[in-house]
Amino acid sequence: MFKYKRIHSCYLFIISQQITGSFMLFLSLQCVPGIFGTFVKVGEEQQKIAKEARENLKILEGELGKKHFFGDTKIGFMDVASAWIICWAQIVEEIVDIKLIDAEEMPSLVSWFQNVLEAAPILKECTPPKDKLLEHNKGFHKMLVASASP
Repeated sequence: MFKYKRIHSCYLFIISQQITGSFMLFLSLQCVPGIFGTFVKVGEEQQKIAKEARENLKILEGELGKKHFFGDTKIGFMDVASAWIICWAQIVEEIVDIKLIDAEEMPSLVSWFQNVLEAAPILKECTPPKDKLLEHNKGFHKMLVASASP
């Protein structure tokens, strides 16, 4: 009986790592490049990338459903590891004046971000003030756009 429990828990660990890994891979390969692309591109290309970014963020919205966190009722690794993406998206939205996260289209994603900040106040404490983030990233945005222009 003990061996079964050990093997069973080992399989559950492997499965949970694969799920977490897949989720983090999706964030890294789909969400982050879309948001960053919206930040560095201009014109039609920027609009196209922003649309793709919104579609990927809607996938996150679908994964959340009515849950408070990705792990359902308790904050977990995936919540903490991915919360910065929403913070970054909000900064990008303000700088480039393109909406990526619409509260009406993605209410679960918006409330999830608030839930994460409430459940882990250290994240809010460690985040630089919004005005400082905006100031820094506006300069960064100008530099990136200028370097991409012919």
